[in-house]
Amino acid sequence: MHKLILILFCCCGLLGAAPADSAPAYTPAEPVESTGRVRGGEDFYPGAPVLALEVSGNRIYSQEDILTRAQIRTRHGRRLDYALLQDDLRRVMSLGGFRSVDADLQPYNNGLKVVFVVQENPVIRSVDFIGNKSLDLKKIERIWLNRPQEQLNYRTLSGDIERLDRLYRRSGYELSSVEQVDISDNGILRVQILEPVINAVTVTGNVDAPPDLILREMSLQKGAVYNSNALYADRMRIFRLGYFSTVLLPEVAPAEEPGAVDLYLQVREKKKSLLSAGLGVTSQEQFAFSRLSLINLFKTGEQIQLNVQYGQEYRRKDALPKFNYRLRYYYPWFLFRDMSWGISKYLGVGYETLRNPQSGVDSLLPIRRDGFATDLNMPLPFGPQYQLLFEYKDEFVQEDVQLSPAIHYLKRSLSAVYTYNALHYLGDTGIVADGDIFQLRLEKGGRADLLGEILFDLGGVSFHRTEVQYSRFMPLAENNHIIGLNYRSGVYVSAREKNILEGEEYSMGGSATVRGYADTEPFAVGPKMILLNAEYRYIFNEHWQGVLFYDWGHAFTSPEVSVKEFKSGYGLGLRVTTPIGPLRFDLGRGELYWIFHFGLGYTF
Repeated sequence: MHKLILILFCCCGLLGAAPADSAPAYTPAEPVESTGRVRGGEDFYPGAPVLALEVSGNRIYSQEDILTRAQIRTRHGRRLDYALLQDDLRRVMSLGGFRSVDADLQPYNNGLKVVFVVQENPVIRSVDFIGNKSLDLKKIERIWLNRPQEQLNYRTLSGDIERLDRLYRRSGYELSSVEQVDISDNGILRVQILEPVINAVTVTGNVDAPPDLILREMSLQKGAVYNSNALYADRMRIFRLGYFSTVLLPEVAPAEEPGAVDLYLQVREKKKSLLSAGLGVTSQEQFAFSRLSLINLFKTGEQIQLNVQYGQEYRRKDALPKFNYRLRYYYPWFLFRDMSWGISKYLGVGYETLRNPQSGVDSLLPIRRDGFATDLNMPLPFGPQYQLLFEYKDEFVQEDVQLSPAIHYLKRSLSAVYTYNALHYLGDTGIVADGDIFQLRLEKGGRADLLGEILFDLGGVSFHRTEVQYSRFMPLAENNHIIGLNYRSGVYVSAREKNILEGEEYSMGGSATVRGYADTEPFAVGPKMILLNAEYRYIFNEHWQGVLFYDWGHAFTSPEVSVKEFKSGYGLGLRVTTPIGPLRFDLGRGELYWIFHFGLGYTF
């Protein structure tokens, strides 16, 4: 326990109870040196009247200030009440500014003089926080009330210690606390803080994944101060690597070394190779798919994934089949921890709406997109929530016909995506419990100018795109009631003034934007968009969620934004967690009728 608080309790504990009976007559007796708080007790001055009250030993506090603030109940003219005097000593001591408080009973005329003998606490010359490695010293100093050039006060010291311990807990340092407080003869207040560090991290349950592959993902390495928030983030980072089906809650145990703890982490590995196939139906298409995943094939943490999909869109019953594939290699530890690198090769053949602003006529064409992309994701120094992604994409777009394609152009671009992700999940379910996420995307293709000078020229079509998205999730009284809000906007500006494809612009209306409208017939298409979504989610268990939703948005071509043109949709839905991701079932109402939507993943 804290040394000064123990001193205070011990001092108060010396004020033991004594008999309060007194004799009617007063006969002076010789005072003797007392080993207790009161020199010359009731046995020496039975029933004596109190004729004077004084305070001695005080330099900082005045006599009147002490007697008034302590609300002394021993009064002038009343007979001595020993129990009441003991309570007065406690009251003076509770002011917090004294190391000790005694009472000296002295003969005075035909009665007694009660002298409160105090020893004041010293003035603090400096406050030294010893052992603090984790918290910002300025934060500690803001909550610490016993400051230099002021007198030490035991009363506020107790609150200082409690506030500092609470600050540690709020910051995730649940095992850290104030261990001891003392003050030297020259006025230096020393606050000793215990911050348990990690002595060792032991991983069990891994078969193919080397321990180093897991440990490198953890911020709580040997010698780091234990932090429950960091441990939670480490656990989620390991789980999202995709190597493990389960990452159990780590066990924390005291280490043999004083002031240290050991962590025990248990995992269960997934299969290294996974081949899946199936049939699917969404609001836009019916399809067959196959997926091959190679996880940690060379025991360095890499992932290789091949997705192939073959299907038919509902917009054209007589259309050619839709086909796409994506081959991706991903390495989660590129040069530094938390820096990942990936490269993808893809091909997509499907139908897209072709908009011609000059003629006002839209047509549906088979479009082929053949390209590759590479991306580099890195953390920012502000904290693990901040990420920056750079992506280069090289894509050739053309109409999928053999002779005289109307659409054929090269599209090369660089993107920068800033993400702030402070989402918290319910265990390992992937279900968002609370938090928010913000994302800003800037994309530039072709030639980029800076102050009229060419910065770079990637070739192909010149364009730029800006997108902003912010989502916030708020739990209600219970964690299974979640309110989700989402805002998204985007602007696309291209050098192509005609024959603009749906895949380049924004479509509004359907399962991914404003529900209650058919995916095959968006109510608005344009280079600009604003979208708002609101959902109430009720979590039945880790597999089932019920949803009430309201969507509102519009895509437009004109510079002016008119909210009168915005359309809304509302309805209810169901989310089912499966091994391939969450399935989404929504029944939405737009302007005219109810529409059923089905898809993979969350709306936001």
